[in-house]
Amino acid sequence: DVDAYRTIRDKVNIPLATGERLYTRYGFRRLLESRAVDVVQPDPGTCGGIMEAFHIGAAAETYSARIAPHNCGGPVLTAAALQLASCLSNFAIQEIFPFHTPAQYEIVEEAYEHKIHDGVIDVPVLPGLGIKLNHAFASKLVEIRLITAEMQTVMTKIVMIQRQSVPDFFGAFPLFCAAKSFSPTYHKNEPKPA
Repeated sequence: DVDAYRTIRDKVNIPLATGERLYTRYGFRRLLESRAVDVVQPDPGTCGGIMEAFHIGAAAETYSARIAPHNCGGPVLTAAALQLASCLSNFAIQEIFPFHTPAQYEIVEEAYEHKIHDGVIDVPVLPGLGIKLNHAFASKLVEIRLITAEMQTVMTKIVMIQRQSVPDFFGAFPLFCAAKSFSPTYHKNEPKPA
């Protein structure tokens, strides 16, 4: 709500920041034009990518606003946000999400989150995003997803077979149940099975 931000902006003398739930430069346009915030926070993983986040940051600069890339997506997004931050003259601060389990950093060989010292991190210098994916760990994730997908297919078939014995007045209940990820949610006018 841009008008609400503008109202708050007029009543406080601290910098306001927002934008993690806005998408593309067009989503930020009215916010910037109204000068409702001092810092925009596009998320490079959801706002349209690194280049779109760059355009948002450049647009913010034309309104004397700063950019603090939003980041809660893990080490790959951290690397992307650091590359973005290093290219914008109106960069303010980088958000780093503190994961609680070490496994969440294993998607890359050396997570930049572990390279922060005294609140400072060096800009990545390796090609691309400046990180190397941990392919062994990523392969395990792919295997888990495949197994999960196979289990869902089997569960769908089981639900369909079990529901075939339900009388016809339940209509498309088997399909409805399978489409709802196996949690029987009933429409208020739909009878529940016995």
